[in-house]
Amino acid sequence: MKKKIHHHFAYYIVLSAILFLGFFAIQKTNDLKTRILILSIITFFYVLFGIIHHLLNHKFNVKIMIEYVLIGCLGISIVFFILKGGLGI
Repeated sequence: MKKKIHHHFAYYIVLSAILFLGFFAIQKTNDLKTRILILSIITFFYVLFGIIHHLLNHKFNVKIMIEYVLIGCLGISIVFFILKGGLGI
């Protein structure tokens, strides 16, 4: 298990940096449309980076691509729900 983590360490660092910088940018703006745009850009790079990672290091197929797209859409849905006021809590 440690070897697998060590092998993909750079991938995890870059992915964490993309997500951290994106969410930092979301926190710095108050405009909802800008936040949604930033969130869409984060999701695009998440999906793109995942697909490239699988092309280079693993087997890639359409099922993997669909999984990344669906996880990205789920992330957008969750954050959009929270930004719009969530459950009113």
